[in-house]
Amino acid sequence: KEVSRFISSVPGNGGNNPIDIIAKISGTADNPKIAGLTSSLTDNLKEAAKEKINEVKEQAKEKANQIIKNAQKQADAIMAQAGKQAANIRSEAKKQGQRLISEAGKQGNKLISQAHNPIAKKAAEISKHEFIKKAKQQANNLNVQAGKKANNIINTAKSKSDKIVIDAEK
Repeated sequence: KEVSRFISSVPGNGGNNPIDIIAKISGTADNPKIAGLTSSLTDNLKEAAKEKINEVKEQAKEKANQIIKNAQKQADAIMAQAGKQAANIRSEAKKQGQRLISEAGKQGNKLISQAHNPIAKKAAEISKHEFIKKAKQQANNLNVQAGKKANNIINTAKSKSDKIVIDAEK
């Protein structure tokens, strides 16, 4: 089809009189060999074939780039969502830890206010410090666990994102 269109546009043909050509085409797509034709016509046909091949290659590259671009957008969205989830987990753990420490301080202050003599007051102050110390340890544990969970979410999202992009690049 392309060859017929090309031949009909050959100067001197006028575009009105198609030329029937029987030719053997061999070789590769990048270097086609056409037997039984003159050198200039062979060169012209080779050039037309190369142009068509390059056009198809360019269209394929554009389509592939669009697929990769869409995959990257999807991967970015996955990572953004994972980042939000991780931030929420860390934030919630921090809030819970602060509540634990605050509650420990309140309980310690209540013990101090209920103490009626200096020895009981001193014991209540020591208890308050112990409550706060334990609450801080619990808050730290919450933060560590939340960090692990958040990192796991991000790592899972990263793996999914990478797979989407790698699959698109194939």
